[in-house]
Amino acid sequence: MKEKPETVQYETSARRIKQVLYELGWNQSRLAKEIGVSAQAVQLWAKGKSRPNGPNLTRLSEVTGKPEAWFFSEEMPQKT
Repeated sequence: MKEKPETVQYETSARRIKQVLYELGWNQSRLAKEIGVSAQAVQLWAKGKSRPNGPNLTRLSEVTGKPEAWFFSEEMPQKT
């Protein structure tokens, strides 16, 4: 019997987490330390198995300099 491939629930946020790690030159452990979460939490975010909750999303935004909405949108929100 074939195993089903792992599904990615939060594809956009996972892609954005990976992108910001690349841009900052950080690994998942470094991001976890900066935010104050476990490395396993960041790993789940990067795999699209989970996504940051409100307080963690706020901290992620502060640490990376990216707007919170950026982690969930395909395009950068326009400033008004």
